[in-house]
Amino acid sequence: EEVSAPTTVPFITLAPVTTTTTTTTTTTIVPVFEKSLNVRVEPNSPQTKEYKRTHPSCDYENLIRQKFEEAGASRDEQTRAVNIIWRESRCIPEVANKNSRTWDYSIGLSQINLRKEAWGPKAEELGYTEDMLYNPHHNLDFMVRIWKMCKGFGPWTKPYSCRG
Repeated sequence: EEVSAPTTVPFITLAPVTTTTTTTTTTTIVPVFEKSLNVRVEPNSPQTKEYKRTHPSCDYENLIRQKFEEAGASRDEQTRAVNIIWRESRCIPEVANKNSRTWDYSIGLSQINLRKEAWGPKAEELGYTEDMLYNPHHNLDFMVRIWKMCKGFGPWTKPYSCRG
């Protein structure tokens, strides 16, 4: 089986850019590429099972459903995982939320919070690096582990707790 080389996906932030013409000034928000990560982006790889999709805007829905099905999740739980990932990252694997007000540092599809008070130590203990968690496969594997540990989606829903 042939394995393709990783696709380099930029780490993106949004920044305002102002352009001025002779009659108007326009400010637009554009992506700024801060660094590149080697992330294998394979939303529709041949190994990904096809499912009836409920969220046509999420290219990773089949992969999300497959990872959760393999972990024993019901169809409803799979749908909930897809909806959570849509809410958290809009299904964009390279999204990062670095909020200095709340000290949030969440990354990837499922927005794993890497603060030391959250999932950072567990990620490290299990061998996940920050760069790995931008990879959809690794991010979903870790999300499934958290889901199993917490016996549900508590870390992604109020009151944001883990019952495990």
